[in-house]
Amino acid sequence: MPFTSFPRLTTADPFNTAGSSGIGPFVKARQQVPLVEWAGGNDASVHNNKKGNVYACSPVFFAAFWLLAAVFGLAGCGGDAMPQDTPRAVTGSANLTGLWRVVSTIGVSTQRTAAIVVDSGTTLNMNDCGLAYRNYALSRSGNQLSGYYFNLAPILVSNNDTMTYNYSTIDRDFAKMDRDALYDMGSFSISSPAFSTINASSDVCVGFSDSGAEESLIMATRINGQMVRIAISLTNSLRLGSFAIEPFGNAPATVTLDGEGLQTLIGADSSSVLQGTLKITRRGTVWVEGTVSGLLDDTVTSVAISFRAEMP
Repeated sequence: MPFTSFPRLTTADPFNTAGSSGIGPFVKARQQVPLVEWAGGNDASVHNNKKGNVYACSPVFFAAFWLLAAVFGLAGCGGDAMPQDTPRAVTGSANLTGLWRVVSTIGVSTQRTAAIVVDSGTTLNMNDCGLAYRNYALSRSGNQLSGYYFNLAPILVSNNDTMTYNYSTIDRDFAKMDRDALYDMGSFSISSPAFSTINASSDVCVGFSDSGAEESLIMATRINGQMVRIAISLTNSLRLGSFAIEPFGNAPATVTLDGEGLQTLIGADSSSVLQGTLKITRRGTVWVEGTVSGLLDDTVTSVAISFRAEMP
């Protein structure tokens, strides 16, 4: 089935969540950066998938550690722990600041994106990567926030970790994922002999859609303020295995690249993988990992993509 869940990216409406969505900040070319890791903190109210601190290990610690590792199967000191495969959630926040999961229901379509909120007490600002990183200066009156999404309707604040928005056929549920106001939802890289490699590991935002007929994963970041997005769709579900790619509906997978940042790489702001292979190597409740290799629809540019995404 061809990619239809999300149309071509525009700064006005990249994720089409009514129609809309976009995503993520700066990346450095040709510099490999680590993937997001997980290390649990001591706050029992936070389910966290983020990278933790690395501590020095003494010889005594090593002896005790490896004894525990043999019994419990723990990761080594300084090693990469697998992220938790449970959705991040926060309760009991002091204010609205943080990373928020946004579940949008528009008619029969359901899409998941993210937004960040900075609540300083006197001012309240939201950046919605589901609406192309659009910034909103919100006004607060009681439990209502005005100024969001053309100010068609207020956001209703249930508590500092839960909000709702309803207008006409659009319903959005906001649930706080983390108290840090950061897009830190995984990593991806795009490489080709034709342009400098993009390595995005921080300020990466992820969207997910399930139409029933296919599942779609959307990952984005920004290069010097210009958005680059990857959209991967697979019939039925994003399941383990290798799948043929083409954009005409004759293969199970579709992969598109969009955004102003793509213009400087290939001379166009959108492109599809004409032929290639999608490999899904991990599919959990939250995390999806895999690779894409193939030829873009200019019939000249080969591309390789790897990704590790936290579905909101």
